[in-house]
Amino acid sequence: MGFITGTKLRRAYSEAHVLLATSWYESFPLFPLEGMACGTAVITTPYGVEDYVEHLINAYVVPPRDEEATAKAIIALYEDAGLRLQLSQQGIMEAKKHTWNRCVQRMMEILGI
Repeated sequence: MGFITGTKLRRAYSEAHVLLATSWYESFPLFPLEGMACGTAVITTPYGVEDYVEHLINAYVVPPRDEEATAKAIIALYEDAGLRLQLSQQGIMEAKKHTWNRCVQRMMEILGI
């Protein structure tokens, strides 16, 4: 697909059954949250997503560098449409909580502005 943005990116997320986001470390990755906002079930590692991911509630969390756990997660979501739907629906609900206005407000609170 190459580098895509905007409508094409949203369509790619929306058409995917699963977003695989297995970074070894991220400080605050937005792409799993973007996928969640588009209704895509997410498989991710725990680092950087602690503020918005709950294992088997709104995403499937696997340890970094663990190919077996990642494969198990992919197979689980392939075989269990109900779990995939649950993660998708809960992911949408979680993503709605994370708006740019909320981020700015929180930053202002932290800075005491």
